[in-house]
Amino acid sequence: MIKLLKNLFVSLFIVLSIIFMIIRPVEIMDAVRNALTIWATRLFPVLFPFYIFSTLAIKYGIAKVIGDALSPITRTIFKTNSISGFILMMSLISGNPGSAIIIAELYEQKYLTKRQALHYLSFCVYANPLFILGGIAISYYHNQSIGIIILISHILANLIIGFSLRFISHDHEEKDIRIPTYQKKSFGFYLTDTLQKGINTMLLIAGFMIFFNIVIVMVKNSGLINLTYHIVKPFKIPFNIYQSIFIGLFEMVTGIDFIYQLDLPKRVSVTLITMIISFGGFSVHLQIQSILINLKLKYWPFFLARLAQMIISGLLAFILYPYIYKEKTIPTGKLITESFYHKGFILLMIILLLIILILLVINQLIDNYKLKRIR
Repeated sequence: MIKLLKNLFVSLFIVLSIIFMIIRPVEIMDAVRNALTIWATRLFPVLFPFYIFSTLAIKYGIAKVIGDALSPITRTIFKTNSISGFILMMSLISGNPGSAIIIAELYEQKYLTKRQALHYLSFCVYANPLFILGGIAISYYHNQSIGIIILISHILANLIIGFSLRFISHDHEEKDIRIPTYQKKSFGFYLTDTLQKGINTMLLIAGFMIFFNIVIVMVKNSGLINLTYHIVKPFKIPFNIYQSIFIGLFEMVTGIDFIYQLDLPKRVSVTLITMIISFGGFSVHLQIQSILINLKLKYWPFFLARLAQMIISGLLAFILYPYIYKEKTIPTGKLITESFYHKGFILLMIILLLIILILLVINQLIDNYKLKRIR
């Protein structure tokens, strides 16, 4: 029955999309053009070179050496097995969705149990660091310190989640293993393979951006944003900020672009962008969900962890901003900052964070109970 309803929903969505394209062709063309412009000018020049050299670092075992060196620290902090240093290092280098792909591949090759894979998916999924430092800090703000604020907040939020889960996880009790050394092949072989996969990955990202930009146009025209705004209106969140966050939840880069174009204090815009990057957008989530479904891994814990990371990273970015930002804070928009963050928004984020953390703990405790029953 559920499968039938899903198929009906997808079929209805496709039919309505085709009708919308026929009725509003200009808006669709603008959405596609906007997606390709952002991809070509802000994403591809940053992500593709980093993908090449980070992949080569993985192939030649450089990431493995650093990961093995980190494993005593990660085992102590996160209460995980020896493979955790390797996964953490690889995830930081690869970025989304590569970090999830790495964890899924290790699970598929029996290097991780199902519990371990789900555990690592909670706190070892990161955005590409060069995208943050180059694509956001330099391309948008022309200020490296903003990239540092976003990157530190993004990473710390994940580490806080990982540290919190150590008290209810039992990965250290399971089999301890190490990743074998990669088989060495010629540099030309690795470079060719990396370039081919890199181009495919970049085109896949472009395709998802186009798809979700079209969805965003349809959502805006449907009035759904205006309808759902009434839920958060009591918290005195401005509509333009809510709309940008709503769009960012669908497609990360488009949401960032919307936020940057708003007339907001820099501290507010940096905080919002940090939150959207940490969540990743449903564009990235859809890619990761397809990987998890194929391996029969649950998407729910991953989704809850990203929500928690989004809120924690936003709070961290707001707190760290005055200490790391190298230029004087622009005083314009002080009223928005005080009413939006110091009152309604902070309260909303704390309430949501508590709910999410409770759900994460309940989910982990249920898994622990099921494992004890099996044993």
